[in-house]
Amino acid sequence: MEISESQEMYLVTIASLLEDGFEEPIPLSQLADKLSVASISANEMIRKLAEEEYVSYLPYKGVKLLPKGNHLAQKILHSRRLWEVFLVDKLSLSLNMANVLACRMEHITPPEVAELLFNYLGKPIVSPQGKPIPSPNGITVMKMIKPLSELLVSTRAEIERLEIESTGTAFLQAEGVKPGAEIIIQAIGNHGDMLLKAGSHQLHIASAIVRKIWVHPLPQNCESQSSSAAKIDKD
Repeated sequence: MEISESQEMYLVTIASLLEDGFEEPIPLSQLADKLSVASISANEMIRKLAEEEYVSYLPYKGVKLLPKGNHLAQKILHSRRLWEVFLVDKLSLSLNMANVLACRMEHITPPEVAELLFNYLGKPIVSPQGKPIPSPNGITVMKMIKPLSELLVSTRAEIERLEIESTGTAFLQAEGVKPGAEIIIQAIGNHGDMLLKAGSHQLHIASAIVRKIWVHPLPQNCESQSSSAAKIDKD
């Protein structure tokens, strides 16, 4: 049985909620709220998906993705996030506009087109919003991520996502601090502010922003390991 675009959106939304840290079973009220639909509509759709073994529905508890549903959801997210990379990196669209367009295109992208796009973009593993891009076969490779505020001086890390408002995101990205970029912590202030190096850029970031930048720590090279701790001097 061919699955509809609406049904695909339910599967993708469940997968996205799990990715954001929510636990299964996902309450139908939460799913309905995320999709901006009535609870009765969500209940009806989930029962249809359960009949096709995409999900498992637990009355009064919620819904779980079954392997069949998760595999399809990850393949759709693969297409969506590739389009986000293309629209942001190649066409310089805003994150919001790219997300809106990618959500439309994900449902009509044939696997062979997704593969061409994947190779054309250099096989990216993270979206402009810092979300992991599942592999073409629908498998997501999860990496250890933590707030930048937990790292020490001289640590190298890869930016995973920025959980700040759009104006701040635009500024940081212009300075080289964006998902997929490598940064080095050069100094840490007494109040948690940091001096970072991102490519050819060096910038000072307030502690309130540091706590909202999520990173994947990278293996430290000899130079980093031998560097002495540094502090940001305050006049």
